[in-house]
Amino acid sequence: MAGDLNEKRYVIHPAKFTLWLFMVSIILFFGGLTSAYIVSKGIESDRGAWHYFSMPKILWLTSLVLLVSSVMLQVGVAGARKGDFRRTRIGFGLTGLLGAIFLVGQVIAWRVMTGEGVLFGIGGSNAGNYLYVLTAVHGLHIVAGLAKRITPYTTSKVENVKASDIKKNHIISLP
Repeated sequence: MAGDLNEKRYVIHPAKFTLWLFMVSIILFFGGLTSAYIVSKGIESDRGAWHYFSMPKILWLTSLVLLVSSVMLQVGVAGARKGDFRRTRIGFGLTGLLGAIFLVGQVIAWRVMTGEGVLFGIGGSNAGNYLYVLTAVHGLHIVAGLAKRITPYTTSKVENVKASDIKKNHIISLP
């Protein structure tokens, strides 16, 4: 009977479950911020207090950069699973580079907004504040993801990581 308690019978690996739980919480968090934005816009538009401004065009470019970065991440994951560490290093390296470009683009967007009078904080409008908060939290999310998932695989010792370790520990991604 005591041996039964030590048996590991998981329907889903705890690390993968934690990753799924984290992803759901991130989706709910960003969904909550988006919902708050929509509700605030509705309330303030009725009072004529909503500050309309055009989104900096660089945000469209950073969205494209982020999409390409996601593709490169999957290239790295596929390489790691097959034991092709050259492909892993290239995919993950490009993901990191594109993530950094994304973050620089976010900062440029903030400067454009500030230059157009869209300020953050008490002196700013709720419309601008929501955009600043959404982009800042998204930037932090990108930094955390890059630090946690990519950095260990772009080091010079990447050959020491076996494809079986990646699969066994559910490192990098969900599928």
